[in-house]
Amino acid sequence: MLRLLSRLYKRSRPVDSIQRHMAEMALRHRRRMAHPMLASIVPGMDRLEWSDDDAPKLAYRAIDPATQFFECRCGKPDCALSRLRPFREHIKALYESLSDAIHLGRLKSEQPEEGWEGVLFALQMAASIEDAFADTSYVTESPDDLYCPPPWDEALINSEIAAKYVAGLAIFNFIWSAYETTVKTVTPGSAGGERTAVRGRRLADGLRHIEADIPELSKLYRMAVYACRKGGHLDAKIDPIKDTYGLSGLAAAAELCRIYRNFIAHGDDVVPKEYDWRKNGLGTGNFVVYRMYGVGRLLLMLIQAFAYHSLSDPDARMPVRSSRLDGEDSELNGKQMFLELQLIPEDERAESPQNAEVETSQGP
Repeated sequence: MLRLLSRLYKRSRPVDSIQRHMAEMALRHRRRMAHPMLASIVPGMDRLEWSDDDAPKLAYRAIDPATQFFECRCGKPDCALSRLRPFREHIKALYESLSDAIHLGRLKSEQPEEGWEGVLFALQMAASIEDAFADTSYVTESPDDLYCPPPWDEALINSEIAAKYVAGLAIFNFIWSAYETTVKTVTPGSAGGERTAVRGRRLADGLRHIEADIPELSKLYRMAVYACRKGGHLDAKIDPIKDTYGLSGLAAAAELCRIYRNFIAHGDDVVPKEYDWRKNGLGTGNFVVYRMYGVGRLLLMLIQAFAYHSLSDPDARMPVRSSRLDGEDSELNGKQMFLELQLIPEDERAESPQNAEVETSQGP
């Protein structure tokens, strides 16, 4: 199907800008007319675009915000964001470290019936999501959606927003499941019926001594707070974290995660509309999706910290079976295994091209 559309495009290959525009409009019309049929065969055909060399490509993937939010936009070699693994790779690295530690019997557990295997399953599910597809016109489709550019364009934008929201929410929920299972696994059961998220915050508050080993936490927390505020409806819930309760570090991160999860679970979030969405990623609607990944990244950091806390001997070196190491050094201590796994290794970092120097959109 891609080859057919590519041939149709090349058959009317433009020789000047006017002809090119007409050819693109003709192709766009064919896409509109064929959309119901194509979508039933290949989801996401409405995302199809052509590059300058006439190669078909997808305009976006639903998980793109996970990369966009954490992009280094300053170009500085010491930028904290430039040192971070991509979001999906971060999940994978955590999964592999936990798997290695479990295989070696190095992780303690207060609740064997919960177990670390449940954490691994949830992380695997979160990392497995590659894309999502949505068609918001399914319940509102009319002839105008096929023939008129404005309704068609609005339907495409709304479907893009919905797909990105669905992907972000699914990934966040799996990571939250991994977090709650971790808390149940590493903390004794509460006779008073204390909620799991509150137990997690208490545990995090007792790990202040390891915060110096994860300096990226401060930046990631500020980014998550910024995204939550920018997305709207959370200011009144965020302010007490510092002003009333005086929380900081891991404890503040745990409380922000608890607040945001409850905000989602109680139906207070709203899927953004097309007028809130910006292609440059700076719209209010964009941050509604960004905060899923901003808070999700904090959850990953908390799981890492709790796993480190649960090691039978944090200083002992462990052979690593995962793909994290390619050199002769195939052993890591607890700090390297869990408190630094969010970082790109030095040798890989040196090879990574820096992003262009543009104004940052991540806030403070």
